[in-house]
Amino acid sequence: MLWFFTGGIGGHRFYLGRIGTGVAMLLTLGGLGIWTLVDLFLMSGMIKSTNESIENEILSEIRLLSQAKANTEVAAGRE
Repeated sequence: MLWFFTGGIGGHRFYLGRIGTGVAMLLTLGGLGIWTLVDLFLMSGMIKSTNESIENEILSEIRLLSQAKANTEVAAGRE
């Protein structure tokens, strides 16, 4: 829906963290509509890629927290 309402000015690209191409779309009004139309077909791949990145960041944070907890338990056992 974001593409539908803000596709001509690159709103969907800003939302997905692609700031550089979002600015380019904003300045060219979506490549005079051509780039906006192409994005209709590219959106699923862009969304999948962004979701995978977010998922990997969350999993990394969970691993770090688990390691910190294990280290704390080991340190508490030594005292």
